[in-house]
Amino acid sequence: MGTITITPAQIGDAEAIAAVHVASWEATYRGLVPAAVLAGMTLERRTAQWCARLASVDGDRFIRVARRLDGEIVGVVQAGPARTVGDFADSELDVLYVLDRYHGSGVGRRLMAAAIEQARSQGARTLGLWVVVGNARARAFYEKAGAVFAAERTDGDGAERMVEHGLRIDLATGGDGGTPA
Repeated sequence: MGTITITPAQIGDAEAIAAVHVASWEATYRGLVPAAVLAGMTLERRTAQWCARLASVDGDRFIRVARRLDGEIVGVVQAGPARTVGDFADSELDVLYVLDRYHGSGVGRRLMAAAIEQARSQGARTLGLWVVVGNARARAFYEKAGAVFAAERTDGDGAERMVEHGLRIDLATGGDGGTPA
């Protein structure tokens, strides 16, 4: 698989990040989320969203990519202060996507470690995130990092309705494969 570096995302990375985002959703969520949600997951739409995110990222938000030596982006992570998990955590993992062919390679763990390190450096005590119900692989990944169930929510409505579980990692004792920080 070659050498992978974790680096800050740049505005010029938007399309490659969007490609990872779309490919990850197609590989992971088919059958778990409504077809209408996946149908709206286009490269063009995600590229525009990532351009906006990267153009407006501030000192509190954190976006890193996993990049091969040839420049290909194979994963992305975004985290920062809590936005939607405020009831159960003070920081939030917004995004963690890795191309399917890199699952099990350690890329996801390295991206997760970077987000946890950033949260700790900002004084966070807990890291929260949402996982679509039925995404057993992601749930196991986060639980291995020390995540525990904290909440449930329904996102969307009608044909776009999906249920998610909120997970919380205590940064004093978790986030490093369950070993103390």
